[in-house]
Amino acid sequence: MTTGPGEQGSAGIGRGLRVLGLIVAGSLLWLAASRVPWSDELIVGGTEGVVAPASFSGDLIGDWRGTWVVFRFQPGSLAPDSPFGASILENALRDGGPLYVNRHGLAELDPHSPATPPDKASLAAEVTLRPGMPSAFRRLEPGPIAGAFGFILLCVLSIVTRWWRLLSLTDCATPWLACVRLTFVGLFFNTVLPGSTGGDIARAYVVVRDHPERRAGALVSVVMDRLLGLLAMTFLASAAVATADERFSFLLPWTLGVAIALAVGLLAIAHEGVRRLLHVEQILRRLPQARRLLDLDSNVRGILKHPGELALALILSFANHLFATAAIYSLGRAFGADLTFHDFLCVCTVANTLTAIPISPGGLGVGEVLFGSLFEVAGSLYMLGVASSFTYRLVMMAAGLLGGLALVLPGGNSLLADFRAGQRAAKAHGD
Repeated sequence: MTTGPGEQGSAGIGRGLRVLGLIVAGSLLWLAASRVPWSDELIVGGTEGVVAPASFSGDLIGDWRGTWVVFRFQPGSLAPDSPFGASILENALRDGGPLYVNRHGLAELDPHSPATPPDKASLAAEVTLRPGMPSAFRRLEPGPIAGAFGFILLCVLSIVTRWWRLLSLTDCATPWLACVRLTFVGLFFNTVLPGSTGGDIARAYVVVRDHPERRAGALVSVVMDRLLGLLAMTFLASAAVATADERFSFLLPWTLGVAIALAVGLLAIAHEGVRRLLHVEQILRRLPQARRLLDLDSNVRGILKHPGELALALILSFANHLFATAAIYSLGRAFGADLTFHDFLCVCTVANTLTAIPISPGGLGVGEVLFGSLFEVAGSLYMLGVASSFTYRLVMMAAGLLGGLALVLPGGNSLLADFRAGQRAAKAHGD
């Protein structure tokens, strides 16, 4: 079978975009990794006779989130002209010994009871602990991971129910359990096997198998599912940022602007007067594939004529984003991020809105840089944002593996073939 010049050109563009996406993802991951400390660090300042804070490498022993933490200094850290030469730091810096540290100072270990924290600091100082990425992951416990996994399952079920209702509005009624299975398989393709065409459009083509005359309706259900989710996320981000303190105030014009633009766009599609003013139908009739575009437009308008269902879809979308924030909150707090749920809501909704822009496969690298940067804005550590985002991605992949499990159960081979066919059809039609 031969392909025409147009198909070959489209395939070449598709491969080029995939390569570009991988380059972007790799560059952003390198940027995130370059800003993350990979060894434990202690910064000491504010002591008598010390002009500038001094940084020391070493190893955190035990849980670094405790009131008092044992820090073992790297041997040979005492410089000849160090201002700490006549303090309790001298032996620790020279020989690599341990000291108790907290935010307000340092203290020696009691040789008779080294596991007992001191009552007060022997050397008052402004101390900042910067755990390396290995230390953060070494102390991550399974409980928060299980909690995040549970919240992600609630996210998926919210999405399933939203899509199930939208399918019924486009005359593509599908059983709820079938939507559950298709959504988890779509999540498997999006997270475990991300590609240029994810699982979302492919699952619409699987629905078309049972509703061959409603192809446009199935596609519109997926597009509107994503669009309503994005609309809810931008409004939730705007509300969270507007009610936060000045740390996040610079984000409000952007989040609110996007939210208003999306809302106005949907209103323009639904409102007959606006459509006539903009000559929407006349424009669509003059475009290539006009019949297909008019069919899609008709299905979108059909959904927008049901305000009650739209309200339910938005409520489910808000629930989805709150569950996602709860998952990140569970992981971030476990890593040691001392932020409130409100802070996490600002960070997650803004970061996930920008991650939705398809500039890298599955948002790889984009999320890590955004979460790290926004954690810093919130007053936490960049490393904790990167760790939270990366672990959230891994938990999402674990949830996606449930979709992989559906592919090995009875009927899985047929479902896999349908998804592959859906991906090929989506590429062929430019969806």
